[in-house]
Amino acid sequence: SQAASVWLCVEAGAVTVDPQVLPNWFHEGVPSGQFESAPWRSKILADLKIRHSLETSSFERYELAVEMASWVKSGECRCCLPGTAVYDDCMLELEWVGSQTGCLDSGTLSVLTIDKAHTRTQLSLGEVVCVSSCSDPGSPRLAVHTLRSAATRTAPLRLQFCGDVDLDDWLANLTSVCCQMMGLEGAPKKGSVWVTSRLGEVFSFDPSTFQTAQQRDGLYCHPLDVRHGSSWLLDNGFPPGSRLVINGSINDIAERFNLDLVCESVSERTVALHFNPRFPDRLVVRNSMTAGQWDVEEREGALTLSPSCDFCIEFICQNDGYKVVVNGMVFTYFEHRHKPQSVTHLEVNGDCQIHEALYYTTKVIIPMTEMFWRPMGGHLQRVETSESG
Repeated sequence: SQAASVWLCVEAGAVTVDPQVLPNWFHEGVPSGQFESAPWRSKILADLKIRHSLETSSFERYELAVEMASWVKSGECRCCLPGTAVYDDCMLELEWVGSQTGCLDSGTLSVLTIDKAHTRTQLSLGEVVCVSSCSDPGSPRLAVHTLRSAATRTAPLRLQFCGDVDLDDWLANLTSVCCQMMGLEGAPKKGSVWVTSRLGEVFSFDPSTFQTAQQRDGLYCHPLDVRHGSSWLLDNGFPPGSRLVINGSINDIAERFNLDLVCESVSERTVALHFNPRFPDRLVVRNSMTAGQWDVEEREGALTLSPSCDFCIEFICQNDGYKVVVNGMVFTYFEHRHKPQSVTHLEVNGDCQIHEALYYTTKVIIPMTEMFWRPMGGHLQRVETSESG
């Protein structure tokens, strides 16, 4: 019977009505103002608020079950790895990891075999400096430039897609994730650098990303990549106010080593400061070189370094000369013989190993190979250049 029926649930829905021809039942019932202010309705809403606060407050003492979240985008494409000229079928996988607050912490771009059994190459999105189009007629392609490919001037990772739709989709996702990694959002800021590619793509570089990351002790600090080579570029030169902090160790069997501040020169070698500890003679030679010829040596002061020991040597450029600090103690002062603004490189040779070199200047340091170029979308129809740019 109807009286014996049991209610299992109540559902609410919605209907669409024509505002020009309203049905009769739409006008019937209690006026909305009286309904919203009815005492029974106010009591239900107040009770629900109290119940909600009681139920949610009991979970405050629990830690978050999941503090990180990750997203993965995958698809098929053809890839040409750096150092090769052949495009092979592969699976492309983009993964980025973030916190519950929406901040992006890390991300990777992986190129897998078509069966996903092996990883052919994997890039950290923090190493990506540019994602650009390198398409040929009938071949939609992307080029992923990294710190390594930019520094060594080698070919980037190239990806070929089956159509322009896939190309645009992957370009948008890679650009979005890389921009989040760099903290870039909204319109480019004042002082940004704008460039175009040969295909008419428009890119911008925002120097504020370096400015925020490099600020330290009132200066801008950039670590030199001492893992490779023995000569490192000083992007802003070495004018007064600049500082170099060099940490390293001396070999067990050592006769001498030298730290040189090398100047820009067209033909003959020029050195602004030659710092040369010599262990058999128990002294430190300071000198400069002009057009390939050594100048007058300075040898005053006792040698405080010894083989098998670590060292910390600082070069501080002042208006009249270089102050040299060895292991926290002022060792010597070397007056300028060449303009400090002409210094371009730090060179290290001899019986020592460099573990770290920190480069401080008064202006933000922008290494050309580490600039992140953000695609702005669209492209120019025609780009012309001349000999002057």
